[in-house]
Amino acid sequence: MTKTLFIILLYFASNNLFSQAITGYTLIPDVNFEKALIELKYDSGKPDGKVLTAAITNIKSLNISEKNISNLAGIEDFEALDNLDCSGNKLTKLGLSKNTVLTFLSCSENKMRSLNVSKNTVLSVLFCYNNELKTLDVTQNVKLTDLNCSRNKLATLDVTQNTKLTDLSCYTNKLVTLDVSKNTSLYNLICIQNQLKSLNLSQNSTLENLQCYNNELAFLDLSQNKKLTNLECQYNKLTLLNLTQNINLISIQCQDNQLTTVNFSQNNALTNIDCRNNQLTTLDVSANKTLTELACSGNQLKKLDFSNNPSLKGFDCSNNQLTDLNIKNCRSIHYIFTEENPDLKCISADFDGKPYDGRNMSDFSKCKISCVEMEPGYTVIPDVNFEKALIALKYDSGEPDGKVFTANIASITDLDVSNYQIKDLKGLEDFVALKTLDCSGNLIENLDISEYKALTKLICAKNQMSYLIVKNNKNLTALYCQENWIDTLDISANKALKELNCESNSIDLDVSQNKALLTLRCGYNNLNLLDVSKNKALTELNCENNNLTILNVSENKALTTLYCDNNLLTELSVIKNTSLIELDCHGNQLKNLDLSKNIRLDYADCQYNKIANLDLSQNIALTILYCGNNKLTALDLSKTLILNGLFCNNNLLTALDVTLNPKLEKLSCATNQLTSLDISKNKNLLTLYCNENKLKVLDVSLNTLLRNFSCASNQLTDFDVSKNKVLSYFKCSSNKLTSLNTSKNTLLMYLECNSNQLKDLDLSKNTALKEFSCQQNELESLDLSHNLQLTTVSCKQNKLKSLDLSKNTELFSLTCSSNELTALNLKNGNNSKISSVDALKNKDLKCIQVDKATAPSSKWLKDPGVLFCTSYQ
Repeated sequence: MTKTLFIILLYFASNNLFSQAITGYTLIPDVNFEKALIELKYDSGKPDGKVLTAAITNIKSLNISEKNISNLAGIEDFEALDNLDCSGNKLTKLGLSKNTVLTFLSCSENKMRSLNVSKNTVLSVLFCYNNELKTLDVTQNVKLTDLNCSRNKLATLDVTQNTKLTDLSCYTNKLVTLDVSKNTSLYNLICIQNQLKSLNLSQNSTLENLQCYNNELAFLDLSQNKKLTNLECQYNKLTLLNLTQNINLISIQCQDNQLTTVNFSQNNALTNIDCRNNQLTTLDVSANKTLTELACSGNQLKKLDFSNNPSLKGFDCSNNQLTDLNIKNCRSIHYIFTEENPDLKCISADFDGKPYDGRNMSDFSKCKISCVEMEPGYTVIPDVNFEKALIALKYDSGEPDGKVFTANIASITDLDVSNYQIKDLKGLEDFVALKTLDCSGNLIENLDISEYKALTKLICAKNQMSYLIVKNNKNLTALYCQENWIDTLDISANKALKELNCESNSIDLDVSQNKALLTLRCGYNNLNLLDVSKNKALTELNCENNNLTILNVSENKALTTLYCDNNLLTELSVIKNTSLIELDCHGNQLKNLDLSKNIRLDYADCQYNKIANLDLSQNIALTILYCGNNKLTALDLSKTLILNGLFCNNNLLTALDVTLNPKLEKLSCATNQLTSLDISKNKNLLTLYCNENKLKVLDVSLNTLLRNFSCASNQLTDFDVSKNKVLSYFKCSSNKLTSLNTSKNTLLMYLECNSNQLKDLDLSKNTALKEFSCQQNELESLDLSHNLQLTTVSCKQNKLKSLDLSKNTELFSLTCSSNELTALNLKNGNNSKISSVDALKNKDLKCIQVDKATAPSSKWLKDPGVLFCTSYQ
């Protein structure tokens, strides 16, 4: 029910409960956005859908990353914002046209399909990676120095106007061309996993790091890139690679190309070489005396001489045609891989010791050691964080040294190495008994577990994977790979699969072969089509936030939970799903919804559709119903006797009978056309929002448990809340009230009674009050001396002659404009805490009494000629 609680909170924050906001506030409809602001001390108390504008207008830096935020409405009032990090949320759009001084923006790892930064002309850093962007226009951002738009769906990218660009990452897109000829200051370029067939780097003489692998490059000219230190050009179609001008090169990865020769003679600074899987017949590394690691497997090499590489720590020369291998002078060597060289009979060495080669141990003393006679020993673990995890789990000991005893890991069946910042799981191949693997929350980019045939459960969520291979894991019953960057997932061979969570990726999904599937969660992808007709055992389906126009669940008769919200569905039939307990189909385009066969339904959310009629006569088990923002003209609740929460706001209801729903605790029927509402039988009611109707009379005297109550924007002339002694939130604005008695509401923390006809108001008993607004009434006096917890006061457009807030030391914001003030006392000993004051349009006001005779803030507004004084003369 976690999602249920979230939706309840979201509803109250996002609906019309605050449609008439107090002057000086910014609406924050997303409850998680407001929670983040509360954590940062920019707001206080519990989320109420708003924040003081004065509290945010001067904020320069805001970090609200990973807060589960779906909507950043309200960000426009952060006028001074220079730095914004809203990454790792659930944003589908972002409006920043008002944030014109923004220089740093990180909105990565969201679900945005578009991003407009044309007004953010001083932007220097933009991180928008891992979204769903199909286009990105940065032509107006001429001050941009850092751009990361990786892992999107960009087919084009124009950076010709961004001449100050130094760092560009645009990997894992669909780029077929990339022009960086104008980016002459570029030192870092990462354009991997695109569809580039050519790349002109002749103007990028400052380039130090180039990663262009997984493209379709047949030629790469690096003659002008003399500062290059790191080159990753693997997985292309290169037949030639000239590195003679790249004398500063430290690391190169050119594996999986079509190279027949590579000359490293001018690259004296090289420490790492990976040239695997090419067509090399010779390899000379004699000039590379600082070389520490070499991978040259999968070539046609017959001879390797490392006698001039004294710093060499390890190498992989497996799967070649070696007859001669010389490791003399290699006193630092730790590991070698030499398998699949059938003609290699001798390894020349001049030292004693026991280097290890993953599975095999060898004593290389003297020479004449047969590769076939190496004894079992160690497993190489090159990733230090992976080894730290193994040490923490007691499978290894001491300090990380790049290896672990194979015997210590060979019998392990369950391995949890989650949240260790691991990038490489090399060495996992020797965990031969592994059945359960949890490697979630790491930095793994690719994962191939096809060799672990005993594996039954894999959890690899929250990594950076672009692909996942599970095709040989026929025993796999549970796969959790959510929150990655996977665009293809082939599970056709995993016929034993019962649980699959692939949410928050960018995949197309075929589950036709997974007939044993019980749970499928594939939300927050880009699915246009989902066929679950073969998954007849399915009990839970969550496909929310996709692009589905059709969803057929008629064959899924075992379904108990269905979440298909926020798609493009115009029809949905659940008449065959008689076991359904939870249904969420909100945010679609449904005109009809037949629930007559779903007699077990406990939770239903169909809000934000176009439904005109909803028959609940058979839904006797229903406890929570969201049907707001539809076109309902009537709603019969006579059979839903155990209903606990009803949210039918924003419809066309003229009548609503809840007298047969005594268990009701939460009721929102706001923004309808109700002329009467009988809640006398709803004695368990905790929350009632009936604002924006046509009510003339409303009796809440029997609702003694009521805590949150809004009846604003009706036609009430009289109102009694004397029996509602636990009331905390009360809004009765925009009625016709001439009096209001809150003396029994001693727990009241929020009171808004704007736009009535009140001539006096006694708040002396409301000592817990924190936020108060009475603007647009006829008050001639207002005593707030008993309300010492007040932080916000808005009393503009009354007839006040004087206002004394000298005892209100918690005051944060005051709006008292358009009155008849002659005296205003703000000398409370804590003026520095008052962020904003609006005392304009008080023509007879000559002096504002304050702690010091100067304005504490530029946000203190007064008429010309009005002075700040410490006492009245």
